[in-house]
Amino acid sequence: MAKIIIKDERAVPPASPRGKRLYRDVSGEPPTLYSLSRTTVFLAAVAWTATIGLAFMLGRASVAPLSQTISIAPENAVPDHSGPKALASARPSVQATAPAEMPKHAEIYPRFASVVPTAFRGSWDEIVSDRCAGREARYTLTATTFRNFEVNTDVEKVKVISKNQIELSVTGYDEGNNQFNDKIGFRLLDNGKTLSGDKEDSNLYRKCPP
Repeated sequence: MAKIIIKDERAVPPASPRGKRLYRDVSGEPPTLYSLSRTTVFLAAVAWTATIGLAFMLGRASVAPLSQTISIAPENAVPDHSGPKALASARPSVQATAPAEMPKHAEIYPRFASVVPTAFRGSWDEIVSDRCAGREARYTLTATTFRNFEVNTDVEKVKVISKNQIELSVTGYDEGNNQFNDKIGFRLLDNGKTLSGDKEDSNLYRKCPP
């Protein structure tokens, strides 16, 4: 049969040496020192166990792998200023550029040539209706010679001033077999159909049909 312990309200029991009150059993037995009840001890044990478990879980979380707890974004990372990679990155970048293409030789003016341009070659005269047949044309130009009626000269050098203008440096011999040097300028007009001198008032010559 369970014992029922009630507090005696009629008198305040004297304090024990440890500061605990004495309670009297209604059964008439001598009073006993009341300390902690079984329920209190159980609750204290549960609290202590929970505290130990929480501390254990916190300890495991604090020693988690560094890769799981610390994440550094690449843009926030501190650059490494040592080593060959850092030295290479510190050097100014030089981009290789292809050299500029030079214009074609035929497009450079003025320039010098050793032969007469093809467009100037042929026989030229003031009258071409007879196809210059049976007579000598006023001018005849080949790749390396220039003939003006009965005077033949060799072309030493050609200064190409433009696509339609040249200056010939020629050498020849006169009637007394004396050598001479001369410069003669020509222009092409009317889309290459007409030959003229390098002066504005020069005569005009048409190419004799082949």
